Amino acid sequence: MVFNGFEGATPPGTILVVAEDRRYRKLPRADYEVLFGRSEDDVHIAVGIDDPYVSRKQGMLVCDGQEWRLRNIGRLPIRLVDESMVLAGHELALKTGCTPLLVGAPVHRVHLVEIHVAGFSRHGTQIGPDSLTRYPDEYELSETERLAVVAIGQRYLRQDPSPKPVSWAQAADDLTHAPGGRKWTGRAVEHIVADLRQRLSKGRAPIFGLVREEVQEPVGNTLNHNLITALLASATLTPQDLALLGEDEGE
Repeated sequence: MVFNGFEGATPPGTILVVAEDRRYRKLPRADYEVLFGRSEDDVHIAVGIDDPYVSRKQGMLVCDGQEWRLRNIGRLPIRLVDESMVLAGHELALKTGCTPLLVGAPVHRVHLVEIHVAGFSRHGTQIGPDSLTRYPDEYELSETERLAVVAIGQRYLRQDPSPKPVSWAQAADDLTHAPGGRKWTGRAVEHIVADLRQRLSKGRAPIFGLVREEVQEPVGNTLNHNLITALLASATLTPQDLALLGEDEGE
């Protein structure tokens, strides 16, 4: 059975690095290192061998006996698919599962490096192609809360490039002109969303980054951005919710 790039029974903590048509596997041991970069003779797995923007030794995976860390030993940042970066000289703790990395200069070309870390198997849970699809836990929203977050998050639901939350005034205007809409004010939308952020920052599955003390200044749109992306990731919000604004999905 193949899971996260591994075949058959795999000890937890085993790492598999996949770059282009190359694969390198290593068991978890203290002081183990795995190097990747452009110089085939100096690394365990080569990537971008004909790309001068990739460092000869771009990254190092270091194990303490149980966990692995990614260390950027090259010049350019190593980018993650969520647009965060591991800068030169910095490290990132790797979670179990797959962590895709993007190596190279974005204005030229980038190379995909997949880091797979095996986790513990869950006994008694055999998942196959005919198993029912499970969905992540959705957050419960009232009708009013859903209207407010759909209004401020409409650009995300349309999958606009580099979306940002709309202003309170714009959200209120869109809700006022929505089918069956009532008169909304920007202040009303702001209060509903602020109360929702406070509620979801606590409880059974709190969302981090929804309150001011959890983010760095300047705050700007960060709190609302974090709220919207968390609701999208949990499928609490879906493109079908645009119908609340009188839009069809993909309109």
